[in-house]
Amino acid sequence: LCVYMGEKMPMGERPEPVVVGSASPERKKAAQQDLMDKFGEAHYEQLSEEAIKILEANEKQKDPYEIEAIKGANKITNEFLAEFGCTEFDIPEQNVHIIPPNLFRELGSNPTTVALAMVEKQAIALDSDATRQPFVKLCTILHEMTHLKGFLSFEMRVGESERFRRGGLTVFASPEKAKNGQSFEAFRGMDEGVVAEIEKRYTPRLVRENPYLKGERERQMSDESVALKEEIATREGLDTSEIFLVNKEAKSYATFPYKPQRKALNYIVDALYEGNSEKFKSRDDAMKLFFKAHFDGNIVPIARLIEKAFGKGSFRTIGMMDEKGGNSAAMVMDYLIKHKKRGE
Repeated sequence: LCVYMGEKMPMGERPEPVVVGSASPERKKAAQQDLMDKFGEAHYEQLSEEAIKILEANEKQKDPYEIEAIKGANKITNEFLAEFGCTEFDIPEQNVHIIPPNLFRELGSNPTTVALAMVEKQAIALDSDATRQPFVKLCTILHEMTHLKGFLSFEMRVGESERFRRGGLTVFASPEKAKNGQSFEAFRGMDEGVVAEIEKRYTPRLVRENPYLKGERERQMSDESVALKEEIATREGLDTSEIFLVNKEAKSYATFPYKPQRKALNYIVDALYEGNSEKFKSRDDAMKLFFKAHFDGNIVPIARLIEKAFGKGSFRTIGMMDEKGGNSAAMVMDYLIKHKKRGE
C-alpha cells in the first residue's frame, strides 16, 4: 500500500498520500499536491502573516543536539521505510517547531500532551517547557516523526471535501458514518502502542549516536543513577527498562509513554509468535509485522493472525482500544486473556 519509488526523496519532498473515492482524478491530484506543498518549501505559506511573525518571535532556535536528533530520527525511520519497501524521505528541520507552552496550547491539544504530529500541516510541534530535558526531547522527536512518516490516505467523493481515511494504523470513520453522527477513530490505541514501542526500542540508539549528549549519557549511566533507577523501579513496581531518565537531585524519573497500550501490543505479539512458529523466526519478526503495518498500511496480515489467535471479532475489539489513559487498554487486555486460544 505504501508508495515505493526506489530511491530516497530529495529534502523537502515526500511521497504522495493515497487518495481513494469517487472524486475526479484532478481533484485527487490537487489534494495530494496541497499536502506535499505544506511539507516542502511552501511549508510556511499555509500560515497567516501574523502567525509567521508570532512564530519568528517566539519559536525556540534549535540547539545542535536538537538538530542532530532530527537527523538521527530521520535515519532510524528511513531504515524502517527501506526495510518495508516504502520510499525514504526526511522530515526537514524547518517542519519541527519548538514553541512556548502558551502557543502550543493554542493548537488545541489536551493538557497532558507535550507534542503533536500535525498531518494536515505536515509539521511537528513540541512544547518547549515540557520537553526541556534533552532525553525527553529526543524521545519525543522520534515518536512524532514516526507518526508523521506513517501510512497516510484520504477519501474524496464527488461534492465532498477530503477526509482522513488512515493514519498509520488508525482508521477513521467513513463519510456515511460521520454524517450519521458515528464519527470515530479505530486502532488509535494500537497505533500509539506501536509508535511508543519503536520509541522505547530506538531511543537508546538515538541518544548513543548524538555526540552532543555524551555528558548527559554518562550521568545517566553512572553507578549512582543506575542504583536510583533500580530503587525507583522496585518502589513503583516497574521494569527498569521502562525508566529512561532519572534526576538524582529531585529524585524524579521519566518513563516511556503508552505503557497500557504497549502491554496489550506485546501480549498480542507473544500470542502470534507462539501460535505461528513456522511463520516467524523470532519474536521480533512478529513485532515487525506491526511496525510494517504502521508504515505501509497493510493491516490484513495482522487481522488474519489476530483472528486466528483470539477468535472471530477480536481484531475489531482491539480496534476499540484508545490512547487515553489505560481504561480501554485494560478492558482489551481482559478480553484478550479470556479469548486467547490454547492450542486447540
